[in-house]
Amino acid sequence: MSKPKVVAISGSPRARSFTDRMLDLCVQGMGDVELTKFYAYKMKVAPCMACFSCWRQTPGECAQKDDFAPVLEAYKGAQYVLVAAPLYVWGFPGPVKTMIDRFIPVIEPWMIPGEDGVTRHPRRYELSPKAVLISSCGFPEMKHFDLMRAHFKLMCDNSGWTWAGEILIPGAAVYGIPGVFDFKHDAIRSAGRELVSGVISPETTAEIAKNVLSAEDSRNLVNGYFEGGIKGKAKMAAVAVKARIRRG
Repeated sequence: MSKPKVVAISGSPRARSFTDRMLDLCVQGMGDVELTKFYAYKMKVAPCMACFSCWRQTPGECAQKDDFAPVLEAYKGAQYVLVAAPLYVWGFPGPVKTMIDRFIPVIEPWMIPGEDGVTRHPRRYELSPKAVLISSCGFPEMKHFDLMRAHFKLMCDNSGWTWAGEILIPGAAVYGIPGVFDFKHDAIRSAGRELVSGVISPETTAEIAKNVLSAEDSRNLVNGYFEGGIKGKAKMAAVAVKARIRRG
């Protein structure tokens, strides 16, 4: 039996980023899979030109010859699509958004009514890969993910992807305190195991998103970092002590 094929897009510009670590933990939980991973910030992917060549002249094939070609090729055999992107300005970072836009060849130009009555494009391939959004942000509230979550669900609805859950962590600045997020690592692996069996459960999603600090302490941690100096470091140290005590 062949291994399930996973296409993963890692969207952080930072080496060994927390969001990329979340992606790797999810894949670990999925078990023995064939992973093809793309780092958006390292690739030369031009914006979609809306030329419609992929719909008319060369159906399913983009006119631009750049680093997106292997992404599209890998996608054609994928059972899973994982998109991991940090939240910086309330949406997908530019390189990730550009890459998402280039998935237009996977749908056809015709407009048809969906089962929900909403007009959509039919998918080009007999594929319906399970799709998962993975993200983290410094803000302690989940509300800041609203735009990204809505965008991703629309992408699923309109591209033939099967929405299979999300792995979201607010207050991610706490990750810099050793050991505090270890319980989340196990929960993210659990999400990967659930994904292979169906979808990521609401209970696992909530466990992953659980804050380890109050909103006030999260703000103090980040503010201390940017304040710098002795005073800023003292604020950060005080929050770190609270975080360790809270996690036991």
